[in-house]
Amino acid sequence: GLKPDEYDRVIAPSAGPGPSSDSEAKMIENAIAIDLPAVMKGEKRYEGGYKKKILRMVDDESGKDASVSIVDAHRWALEKSALIDGKFVTDTIGVAYAWEKWIVGEDTICSPGGEAEPLLKVDELEEAVAKQAATIRELKEEQGFGNKDPEVLEAVAELLRLKDLLAAAA
Repeated sequence: GLKPDEYDRVIAPSAGPGPSSDSEAKMIENAIAIDLPAVMKGEKRYEGGYKKKILRMVDDESGKDASVSIVDAHRWALEKSALIDGKFVTDTIGVAYAWEKWIVGEDTICSPGGEAEPLLKVDELEEAVAKQAATIRELKEEQGFGNKDPEVLEAVAELLRLKDLLAAAA
């Protein structure tokens, strides 16, 4: 991912004319460009569950892949409407993106607030879901806890979190 001093270098690629000055050209040369499509293909106006590698990077110190991919993102067409010659006309002017999680490299999933966790693979998540379900069964069947007991509620919350991770990874 980006280091704290790199955020001011992030720009989206420009579809307009080239730089208007030497300083602007130098800024663009040193920029970190995010790779997000500016158009949606076909008749789509909205897409959920979108996944895309938006930044290709290698960690300077370790040499490992530090690319950034957005996951389970939403994107939608930005449109401008006008009444022209008595007809209501809508033109697409761009695409908006929103996401809450992103993957750095191949093994870290991040979210706002600086949270980072190891990225679990699908088979690891399936195993974790099965293990957590077994834990809940043990709590209820062998230890006699009910659905409203705090231990069961905590275990169910963890099971739901793991299932969400599995759905996002699949």
